[in-house]
Amino acid sequence: EGVVKLLDAATLFFLRVRGVGITACCVGFVFFGSSGINAEYGDKEKPTAVIGSLLFCYKEMEGVGNIPVLAKKFTETIEQLLVEAREEFLKDTEKLKREREEFEREKEEWSHLSEKFSKSIPNSIIKLNVGGQIFCTSHETLTFYKGSFFDGLLSGRFPLKKEEDGTIFIDRDPTHFRHILNFLRGSLPPIDELKKDILPELRIEADFYQLSELANQLSPYPTRALPSSEPELWKWKEGPNYVVSNNGYTITKTRADGPQFSVTALAQKSIEVSKRGKYSWRVKIENGSNMMIGVSNSALNQFIINNHNFGTGWYFYTRDSSIYHQGNTSTPYPNSGILSVGTVVGVILDLDKRELSFSVNGLVKGVAVRDFPLDKFPTLTLSCSFYEPNSSLTIVE
Repeated sequence: EGVVKLLDAATLFFLRVRGVGITACCVGFVFFGSSGINAEYGDKEKPTAVIGSLLFCYKEMEGVGNIPVLAKKFTETIEQLLVEAREEFLKDTEKLKREREEFEREKEEWSHLSEKFSKSIPNSIIKLNVGGQIFCTSHETLTFYKGSFFDGLLSGRFPLKKEEDGTIFIDRDPTHFRHILNFLRGSLPPIDELKKDILPELRIEADFYQLSELANQLSPYPTRALPSSEPELWKWKEGPNYVVSNNGYTITKTRADGPQFSVTALAQKSIEVSKRGKYSWRVKIENGSNMMIGVSNSALNQFIINNHNFGTGWYFYTRDSSIYHQGNTSTPYPNSGILSVGTVVGVILDLDKRELSFSVNGLVKGVAVRDFPLDKFPTLTLSCSFYEPNSSLTIVE
């Protein structure tokens, strides 16, 4: 509207000033327009730039011929139109800003809806057999939390065995699994409504499935304590390619060689398997992050490289939490990530139940080996294999 008024006024003005006015207008617009707008009005908004350029032309024209009065009047008209046009421009800018904000809000809402649809309408159904009870869910739901038990199980890094009916068997009590599954779907369990004796059990399940977000919600309810061990502190025995220090509690690899588990350290005291019982150790990583920690044949040959590959014991691998046993065979276990210096790893051997479990910083990760063989070795002991030079461990309990 402002441009139309401007053209009407310009037409009337051109007709009245005739030749000299038209010539001056054209010359002024061509020679003064672009420089005038930059020097006097600035190139801030495109709509006002054109009007400002014309205004500059007519200001330059005020001293041409005998038309100063008409030029001044026209200049005032142009200035008024410029003010109105600028106000309209600011209004349009604010309107566009509000429309953009509304668009971004609607876009975010649709994004949330799309995420919900992708989870509620999955493209791959997975059936789980948890302790004999069937649960159906999706691949997207199970792998929602990166680094969780299911994220590792379905990552393709481990061979995934399915039963004849197509289910994936998980040897856990199914009592609280619906809370685990609902959490993966986006719903917290009704903590205030659950009985107090259920919450510690649910916390154990959250730890087993490596769902730290759920475990944090249950943090006021601690997990069960580690099985008690004999009161004496067990120490490391002397061996090849490592040194024992700290009154027998700390070992450090001294052999500097290529990438291999070239050093296997053993504890001083052995367990007589025939006597059964419960035993546990806790060791703290002092240096390094690539090691095997577990129980092994107390009579193994410590000079053999990569002992874990020869069925000498059962080991927890600190790089990916997998379990090595029976000769270079690994099975998935709740992933704790790459364990760093200061981490405390627990080894829990229950020969009465024939179970071997591990813990990380006090949290039991579940049973790693069931039906633990009682006739494979007559004696067992705490064992550790080191990969990196200067790797070090200390027995803390």
